[in-house]
This record gives sequence, structure tokens and C-alpha cells, in this order.
Amino acid sequence: MGKYWKIRRGLYGYITDTGRRGIAKSKSEAQRLAGKKRRFFRRRSKSTKKSVRRNVRMPRRRKTRRSGFGLRSIFKLIRYGALVAPGAEIAFRKDLPLEDKPAWILARYTGYDYRTGKFSTEDLKKGWLPFVLVSLITTGIQKINGIIRRL
Repeated sequence: MGKYWKIRRGLYGYITDTGRRGIAKSKSEAQRLAGKKRRFFRRRSKSTKKSVRRNVRMPRRRKTRRSGFGLRSIFKLIRYGALVAPGAEIAFRKDLPLEDKPAWILARYTGYDYRTGKFSTEDLKKGWLPFVLVSLITTGIQKINGIIRRL
């Protein structure tokens, strides 16, 4: 009997509907029938959906290219500026000696002054408060801008 009767009876789950002529028995016959209707080797998909899925191409949307500098880039630069500003303010001060400037900059960003060995929340606020406020404001502006666009 061979494997052909198992295929005809549906014991192999991956080949269905062999048709009247049965399964193509040789590779050359399968190649000959490749240009004709393909009813000999219809394969069942792994999912058990009964509907036929067609390859329908969706139209592609064209990307609109914006020229110039976007709002996101401006907000990003503002955030970077707010992060760097406390350190730059100390670096450009003329009244501080050059040896103390790294300690002051480190104290602004970490809150710890290694010269005295003390932690100061005021120095930490002076270093990070501009960045936190600017980040909240720019994020809020972007959210409001998105809400207005959807209206």
C-alpha cells in the first residue's frame, strides 16, 4: 500500500485535498505540474483557520520629511543646557580659585563636598533642580501639543 493511502485518507496532517489524480509520485511530475493549478500539494497552515488569507498589499504611506530644526531637537538642547548650566556657572566664576572649582562642581551634582566631608541638599538642589524643572516643562509642552493636534 505504501504511504500514498495514508495521504489519501488524511493521516498526514500537512497535505490535504489530493484531488482526483492523487499525489504527484515523482519530482519531475511535480515540477511539470508547477505551472498548472496547484491542487496537489495544498498545505494546511499550522493555525486551524478556515478562511483563506490573501496577500493584499496595503498602500504605503509616504513619509513627510521635515526640513530644519524640529521642536524635539530644541527641547533636547534645552535639557542638555539645563544639565550643564550649574557646572558651567561655577566654571566661569572669576571669584573662585582654580583649585576649588572641581570640588564645587562635584558638590553641585552629587551634594557631597569632599573637602569638608559633608553632604548638602542645598547644593544638590542647585545642581539638579534646573534640569528636573526643564524636563517636566518640555515633556508637558510635548503632551499638550499632541493633544491639540488630535483635536
